[in-house]
Formats: sequence, structure tokens, C-alpha cells
Amino acid sequence: MNEVTHSLPRIRNVLSYQEVFNVIESEILGGRLKADDIVPTETALAKALGVNRSTIREGMRLLEQTGLVRRRPDRRLYVSAPQASEFSSRMTRAMALHQISVREYWEVQMVLEPLAASLAAKHVKSETLAALNANLLATEAAQLAGRPVMELDVEFHALVATASGNRALALAREPSFAMILLEVTPVLQLLKQSASRMAQAHRKIFEAIRGGDAGTAETWMRRHLMDLRRGYEMTGINMEKPVDALKS
Repeated sequence: MNEVTHSLPRIRNVLSYQEVFNVIESEILGGRLKADDIVPTETALAKALGVNRSTIREGMRLLEQTGLVRRRPDRRLYVSAPQASEFSSRMTRAMALHQISVREYWEVQMVLEPLAASLAAKHVKSETLAALNANLLATEAAQLAGRPVMELDVEFHALVATASGNRALALAREPSFAMILLEVTPVLQLLKQSASRMAQAHRKIFEAIRGGDAGTAETWMRRHLMDLRRGYEMTGINMEKPVDALKS
């Protein structure tokens, strides 16, 4: 890791920690502070920005919460790209506040998941293919033993997204997939009873990806999601209701 020593724009007025956050965030997003760079110390930042250390400390704490910076074991901060799980968690809360309906989530996934499967057939790497195979074998074993398979299903879809080789797609699909699958309890219960259909769909998708057959991978992913839609219909879920409303 390299410690960045370039000059920062001096703050002329007494600023809040939010404004300190904005300045450092701009340095990171503008590429002047890069991933793995060591962030200057509180003392150095206070001098450079013309504010006191307590203001710097609060601004850096906010940056830590966003995942833009993290602490090393020696307590020094370094620049870090937010993890997908952190991004997904914040987006999931935002979407819940917007009262997005089940139909809207499902329509998004009907575009993103088949696209991910199609791209995966063209770009999958050997290590991701091995992980998909291990996931598939675990899913089939769990299905035969009558154990829950939903966590394995979530992992399978995440691996397909990774296999697509498109990081934007992998990040974009995660929040809505988490909401549509993990938040709808009645459908989860039904899908536990339909684990064999899930395992079959996963195997068809996996074989198509392994064989480089983008069209078949896309088709089977679409069929897999249509099964989810049928699950909504069988459990009497109103597709126009917000996901959170389904819990009450």
C-alpha cells in the first residue's frame, strides 16, 4: 500500500464532518486516492483542510460506514471499494422505503438473470465453473436429503453473475434478487417443496454454461424464474404489493 502525499484542496470555511466526507469522497471517486492507498493521518488532514481533528475523525467515520475506507490492524485507514454485500444492504433498504412491488422486482430479474447466464456461457473461468459444480452437487444432495436449499440457490445465482464477467451486472442484480427471493416467506416455503425442480434447472443452466451454449443457459434461467412466478400465483401473492407488505 502506498501513502498518498499529494495536496488536498484547502477548506476555507469552518466545515462539518459531512463536508470533510464530501472532500475525501471526491478524492477517492476522482481517482486521486486509489484503492489500497493509505489515507493521510487525522493530523495531516486537519492541517491540509484547515479543520480540527474531531471534525476529521467524524468525517472519516462516515467514510468507513460507506465502505470507502477501512482500517488495517495497525489502525491506519486505507481506501477500499465497497463490498457487494454492503452495497446490496444499503440498496435493499432504499428499495424497501420506495415500496417497490413484487412484480417490479421480478421484471428486473427476468432481464438480469438470463443475461447473466448467457454471458456466463461465453466468459466463465475455470475456478468459477468449479464453484458452480460444487454448488450444484451440494444442492442435489440437500434436495435428496430434504434439507433447505435456498441459501444454495442464492449462491448459485451469485456465481452465475460472477461467471458473466460483467461486474456492473453482478452489482446491479444483487439487491433486487435479495428482496425478491429472501423476503417472500410464502414462496420460500413452496420452493422448499419444489427443490427437485430447482436442482433440475440449476443443472441445465450449469451444463449450458459449461458447454458454452449461451442460448440454452438463458432459456433455462428464464424457465427457472418463471417457476418463481408460478410460486407467487400458487401462494396467492398479490404481485402489486410491496415486498414489505407481504410480511404483515
